[in-house]
Amino acid sequence: SVPANVDLKVKDGTRVTFNVVPDSGYSFDQINIGGTNSTLNPSEISSLTSDKTITASVVKSHTIKVAKPVNSLVKVNYTAPLGGIAKDTTFTSSSLSVDSIVVKDGTDLTVTVTPETGYEFLNMFIGLDEFTANPKTVTSVSEDLAITTAVVKKKYLVTIKPSDHG
Repeated sequence: SVPANVDLKVKDGTRVTFNVVPDSGYSFDQINIGGTNSTLNPSEISSLTSDKTITASVVKSHTIKVAKPVNSLVKVNYTAPLGGIAKDTTFTSSSLSVDSIVVKDGTDLTVTVTPETGYEFLNMFIGLDEFTANPKTVTSVSEDLAITTAVVKKKYLVTIKPSDHG
């Protein structure tokens, strides 16, 4: 539900802070203060000296949980809700047991697994789907997702050719 407009009377020179608290499933996008956009939340006017109209924007968002990688790095490239900036987040074995990021509804994200020396990529699960491609791009995220990845020890073939005489 959208609340009704609120008019406040504030003394000249007052510091005013605005904190946008989105409903569950949504993330802060930006705030417009008197015609100036900001991606800071909370935002403030250090000294109010004229009438201002404040408008906040929120976007539908989804949580992407990334399980702690073992013997590898996992990089997720995506567009963050805050200001729509493309960015990379890297998860390592020293990360928390499960880390998460928040993405805008409809965001494309790319998952890249980089195995440590002596290991090779096996697969990744994004939601319930298994993928053997690396990197893997998920287009237009429309739900919360869990990502798990797997790498295995490399195996090498050793061929022994005996000499003709022993």
